[in-house]
Amino acid sequence: MYIRRRVRLNFELLEAWMPVVIVTVWSTAVVCLHTIAGLEWLATPVLPVTLVGIAVSLYVGFRSTSA
Repeated sequence: MYIRRRVRLNFELLEAWMPVVIVTVWSTAVVCLHTIAGLEWLATPVLPVTLVGIAVSLYVGFRSTSA
């Protein structure tokens, strides 16, 4: 549990550097494969992503108000 009033930058960097590196490497690989190698099947349609985002935001919104 973190009990300080302000979160320091070095604490955030120590906790979050690995997920940031993994997501950066993964997204760079996908963009390179789609643009350079021409793998068009990697393209994701926008509609399913927005529907999932809306569903998650509604779920989190109702869950946080009931707590």
